[in-house]
Amino acid sequence: NEPYAQMFGLRPADIIGKHPREVLGEEAYAQASPYMAAALSGKPAEYDIVLPATPGGPRAVHASYAPERDASGRVVGFIAAIVDITERKRVQEALWRSEASLKEAKRIAHIGNWELDLASNTLTWTDEIYRIFEIEPAEFAASYEAFLGAIHPDDREFVNTTYTESVKNRIPYDIEHRLLMKDGRVKYVNERCETTYDPSGGPLRSIGTVQDITERKRLEEQL
Repeated sequence: NEPYAQMFGLRPADIIGKHPREVLGEEAYAQASPYMAAALSGKPAEYDIVLPATPGGPRAVHASYAPERDASGRVVGFIAAIVDITERKRVQEALWRSEASLKEAKRIAHIGNWELDLASNTLTWTDEIYRIFEIEPAEFAASYEAFLGAIHPDDREFVNTTYTESVKNRIPYDIEHRLLMKDGRVKYVNERCETTYDPSGGPLRSIGTVQDITERKRLEEQL
């Protein structure tokens, strides 16, 4: 149809009767031909592909092939639906780069994110928090109680009281406390938290950050 032909700077009349290789070009045809063969064998197929030879430059498309059958059920061809997804791919790649950049910045700054679902008591940590706490994800129970268990014993009551009062009074907190590593080392972290509530005032979830400030504390002690 017209939109398909326009992708290649052509008219439908320019395409009718030609082999797909002549329209797609060798590179794109090599990628598409296995899916065409699948459709011609009676199996629907879909895939993403980049068409390099289009007037506006390379275009990313999503292709769906459906076998076409005659009255007896014999496959006589296939019907193709092509959707231009170039812009969607561009946005996805930009988002991925942004997320990757943010993740790297947090790794460099030793900052991790966490979220606690208060209804299910499910705690979610980013990779950086696991690195700070030196805990393997498979070894972590992912609950508020498990988090308290990873804190230095002398600071647990302080952290628990601060968090409980923060949720109760709807006041964000910004505190420092210690972590006790398995080998006896002590780390210092800065932790921040805010809680969101439903319309009736019930707490829904808490979100926050944890930053490793051990090196800063050591420098302060030396000074």
